[in-house]
Amino acid sequence: FFSCPYLLLFYSMPHFEITTNKELEQGAAEQFLAKASKQVAEWLGKEEKRVMVSGRFGVPMLFGGSAEPTAKVVLASIGKLGEKENKGHAKNICQFLEAELGISPARVFIHFVDLPRSEFGWNGDTFA
Repeated sequence: FFSCPYLLLFYSMPHFEITTNKELEQGAAEQFLAKASKQVAEWLGKEEKRVMVSGRFGVPMLFGGSAEPTAKVVLASIGKLGEKENKGHAKNICQFLEAELGISPARVFIHFVDLPRSEFGWNGDTFA
């Protein structure tokens, strides 16, 4: 079923996860995640209904010995990630975090994970 490249792109489910020391109330966190979901779908050219986002806010964190606002982001996807693409994704993610949370791009680490189809599961199966 997933051997067709178009179907693979259609069904691959990106995940965006942010961990930050920035405090957000429940409603604000949900609003942020809703915006992030739309952005991830746009950045990766995938349907939003296939995107998962999660966040941990108010986590004790230091970056460079400072407790100023900081974040670690993990963006995982089957495809749409790579050396060239990640430069654009890094710029987009940092601009988004600065606009939405006031976190300087210099205080953001991003881990990109281009997942092999066999290492991503959904609905009781993998995409392999």
